[in-house]
Amino acid sequence: MAKSIEVKSELHDWKDIREKIYPSGRKQWSLLIGNGASRAIWKNFQYPSLFEIACDPRRPGRLTERDQKLFHQLETANFEAVLSALMTSRVVNEILEEPTNVQREYYARIRDSLIQAVKEVHIPYKLVNEAVRKGVDEAISEYQNVYSTNYDLLPCWASMTNPERFKDYFWGADNGFDLENCEVRGEYATVMHYLHGGLHLCYTPSGRIYKKVGSLECGGLIDQFNMDDWSMPLFISEGEWKSKKSSILRNDYLAFCYQKFIQNQAHLVVFGHSLSDEFDKHIIQAIRQRCSGGYKGIVAVSIYPHAPEKDIAHEMTRLSRHFQGVELFFFDSTTHPLGDEKLTVRETLGW
Repeated sequence: MAKSIEVKSELHDWKDIREKIYPSGRKQWSLLIGNGASRAIWKNFQYPSLFEIACDPRRPGRLTERDQKLFHQLETANFEAVLSALMTSRVVNEILEEPTNVQREYYARIRDSLIQAVKEVHIPYKLVNEAVRKGVDEAISEYQNVYSTNYDLLPCWASMTNPERFKDYFWGADNGFDLENCEVRGEYATVMHYLHGGLHLCYTPSGRIYKKVGSLECGGLIDQFNMDDWSMPLFISEGEWKSKKSSILRNDYLAFCYQKFIQNQAHLVVFGHSLSDEFDKHIIQAIRQRCSGGYKGIVAVSIYPHAPEKDIAHEMTRLSRHFQGVELFFFDSTTHPLGDEKLTVRETLGW
């Protein structure tokens, strides 16, 4: 049993926590990473929303008023929801032998607006040098299971540094995901789970879910999603937690990863994740569920130390209430390898 650490108002140093509770072994720890992990490397990941960026009339490839009306009528800012609705409408029209030109036009334009917005905020591949990729690789490979709610390509680029070490369930025919073929081979593998999807993941109207391989540079994303096969990137861009959970549960891969997260009986490190009541309650529920019953897991949550002291105290109190009965620790995010300033890319894009 891991040694107990008294939770005080001040933040712990990650090294102190690791030395006391990591001896339980690598297999006993899992990692959940959120947008803060990406922002620590590239500040431009701190943006209001992809929908707002795509609506900005100053930006290329913006959504037209007609496109925006679709979002408003469907009461969502989530691209995945709108594109899925268009895809379903197109399939219905084909069955009824009706024209699909309108759906095709909207689908292509909205999808390309999404990709254009992503390109504006995503770090260019050329700026992610080998030292950054290796640093992220070493930081996340300490854990047997990694769960990410980010959809950017940073974890994917890092795993390319040592592909034999990382597994992601996309080892079926043509890099497809198959619920009947999910056995992980390799005792020391780090298994990646993209809880909200990723820019390198796609799905088609037939239900096929697959991973794009080869050129994963962000600049080539539009070329990877062509209009002819109606494939689209599999990621949840925005939306309050109920919408996110609904999107997760209706997709085989996302639902599989979510259940793996709930069922994982290992201590949990949470890095760069706000665990917001408004946007992440489904993740909070999953953590509470995985720690329920007779199993009492340890949860160690990173907190950014340069926030106002009252905000830090509020977050610690809020999360303590959510995770009552759980052995909960808070640590300074800058003391964790993923928060090392050496990983920060200083160049920024001019908006």
